[in-house]
Amino acid sequence: MKPLKKILQDVQVIGLGEATHGTHEFFEIKRHLVEFLVTQMGFTAFALESSYSNCQPINDYILTGKGDRAVALTGQGYMAWDTEEFSTMLDWMKAYNQKVPEEKKVRFYGIDVLSSHGVGREKVLSYLQLYASEKLPATDSLFSVLAGEDEKWPSRLDQGVLQSTFMPLQELVSYFTANKNKLVAVSSLKEWEQTFKHLEVMEQGLYVNVKDVPPTFSSNKLVRDEYMAQNLLYVVEKEKPGTKFMVWQHNEHISKRSEPKLLGYYLHREFGDKYFSIGFECYEGTFQTRVLLPDGYWGELKVDTILPVQKSMGWYLRRTGKKNLFLDLRNAVSNAAIDKWLETPIRFSRGNWGHRNASENFETQKIKGLYDGILFVQRSTPVNPTKNALERSKGRIGF
Repeated sequence: MKPLKKILQDVQVIGLGEATHGTHEFFEIKRHLVEFLVTQMGFTAFALESSYSNCQPINDYILTGKGDRAVALTGQGYMAWDTEEFSTMLDWMKAYNQKVPEEKKVRFYGIDVLSSHGVGREKVLSYLQLYASEKLPATDSLFSVLAGEDEKWPSRLDQGVLQSTFMPLQELVSYFTANKNKLVAVSSLKEWEQTFKHLEVMEQGLYVNVKDVPPTFSSNKLVRDEYMAQNLLYVVEKEKPGTKFMVWQHNEHISKRSEPKLLGYYLHREFGDKYFSIGFECYEGTFQTRVLLPDGYWGELKVDTILPVQKSMGWYLRRTGKKNLFLDLRNAVSNAAIDKWLETPIRFSRGNWGHRNASENFETQKIKGLYDGILFVQRSTPVNPTKNALERSKGRIGF
């Protein structure tokens, strides 16, 4: 990885993508990349495509050893990350943090909004109990409804129930805004901001999950990636200036494409060349996914097949004869052949989480401006789910 020192020397935010959420080789390479970025490049913050609220116990675990790693990892709610490979990385972070001074410790953040807001609801209720108990009964009732819908996410949400929570949740957000000075006076600015952010992310998740947003709320109906960008930038602002971030997401999210505008687009707009996106690609093999059942439930974990496709990115890179390689697109040599290739629409693997229809496995985009680098592994094999993940998938629980 030594050549990456020069390539990434001025980078503050690095996007670590993946063509599938279930490729063992992607997880292993990214784990080693994280160790390299932390120990050799001074990166100290990690942001995951997962629950903003329910990733906080993971942060507690790697910083202080508090809690149980398996419970914390399962609790973040996204089964794609509930693997032995990801567990090994968390244990490395914990061990590393025990050996270094405070300024070098790695912090862990979730930035997604879709579901798993349980920790956030607990934080808000605790705050109200201390500083605004008159709001507690109504908020507890509202959160009970939202918790029930959390359990049904993502396929069986009751749209009518969700819409009924719009007004109560917005009223609670408005209460915090209108009474900020009073609440800060009896608590602290830090407590108020942390509590309010949990409410804001709940509101974001509601807007993303509801199919038909009432007209009075339409201005708030942003795409999921824009909300993830807002949440990551919020965390960046709270860290010390210049903190270097590693962002672990699907390829689509970390790409810099502008139509539609995804997380990488907003990061490139904010950080310019200090944002470096790496797409992870493969050509053939198998990966872990999850069965989508006709009744709307998510079923058991499944090993799915990657279909080799001509003129795909994996097909081109396989023709180099190198089974593994890193392609530096930012510093690519310019000549007629390369320039033409970079402008050529190429099929990129999607590798959706959820047993896929093979015909929907690829989408066509030109390479130029999409990523700053591509890490290629010719053959994919499945990740290793944890015991908790296997049990939850057999019980048709969660995502």
